[in-house]
Amino acid sequence: MRRITLTASLAGLSLLVCAAWFGLMSPFVATHSGGSNIAEAGPGTAEAPDAQQDGIPFVVVTTPQMRDAAQAYADARARAFSQPAAANAHHGTLRPVVVTVPECVEAYPELGVDEAVRAKVHELLGAADWPEVSPADETIVTTEDGLPAGFVLLIGTVPTPEERLGATDPARLDPEKHVPAFYRHCHVIDGRIEGVEDRWEHAPGDGPYVSRDEDDEIPQVPVGRLPFTEPEPLRQYAAQIEAYERAPAAGAWRGRKTLLAGDPGFEELGERTRRMIEMAWELAILRSLDETFDVTLTYANPASPYCWPPPEFSEKVVEEINSGALILNYVGHGWVRSVDRLTFNNRRYEVFTVDDVERVDTGDKPPFAAFFTCYTGAYDIEGPGLAEAMILNPRGPIGIFASSRISNEINFLLEI
Repeated sequence: MRRITLTASLAGLSLLVCAAWFGLMSPFVATHSGGSNIAEAGPGTAEAPDAQQDGIPFVVVTTPQMRDAAQAYADARARAFSQPAAANAHHGTLRPVVVTVPECVEAYPELGVDEAVRAKVHELLGAADWPEVSPADETIVTTEDGLPAGFVLLIGTVPTPEERLGATDPARLDPEKHVPAFYRHCHVIDGRIEGVEDRWEHAPGDGPYVSRDEDDEIPQVPVGRLPFTEPEPLRQYAAQIEAYERAPAAGAWRGRKTLLAGDPGFEELGERTRRMIEMAWELAILRSLDETFDVTLTYANPASPYCWPPPEFSEKVVEEINSGALILNYVGHGWVRSVDRLTFNNRRYEVFTVDDVERVDTGDKPPFAAFFTCYTGAYDIEGPGLAEAMILNPRGPIGIFASSRISNEINFLLEI
């Protein structure tokens, strides 16, 4: 039977009440590509023409400085993928291939850096043999065994907006320093965002690296990015992943989902519309829960009986994260280095910021984090954003999904 624990300072009768502003994701995904079956075959999959004889290609793109550490990481992921005793075992093997950005540029000198990397990745994946798909298909290309036909992991950071916009030729920024992303115009649906700086009008994403079609750019195999720029932190992260997979700590945390929610705002929509948003989110959460999981909820809305005392709210959030969980989910407003603030009695209180990340210590109980909010996954800023800071913390989450720019609740509710 499912048990739901509501973090509250007052008793209440409502079950789950939380709403947010999220959805249209240009995701920053920091997770161990190839180490788990992150895409399963199903009705919406297309089989690759020929199964990979030497294993499924696991392409890792990084900088020269990170090559050796990236190779060690890729080899470890390949071993974990194919070990029959592992909980995530598959009937297949990975063929790790590590390539640096300068090597991509050398192979395709007629192209800009981003397109040269894309061309090299497609070459190593054998993307020319993939079947064509339409936008309605949302197809993952699979092998005969039903596994993804490839995995792509980018290890490194991208130019900041100032570097990108100030360069004479943005497509030819320093290949020794960066692993570039693709920028696409944000279709901002909120009129209040009009006049936003140009650097926020274009969202960085890595989907084009794994899309054969240059027009619709639908990702056809899994892709992720790790923001490490030094070898040692990557080695530490690899050790964390291995411990998580091979000998996860016993305890109730493995059956817990930690939900954190911010005040949705939207006063201009009216109370009735606002409540409809909350009800839709509540129902979506309930549909997504397995009855075997315990759930905790901490809600940054002073009007809710589930709101922790505002002066102590950020402390409570860190406490909830540090208690460990299988899944950590935040929904609400956000910015590049923080989620939204809590306003109470004309004072504003922080909910969770990059400064709080320093106090995160999940020990041997790291969750996978999903931040359904705007901007927290921005990985093209000076210094780490919130999602980057969490994955760079060796005591933080095991992986993160977050939006690199504007997002909204409608698409997320459809996806969940």
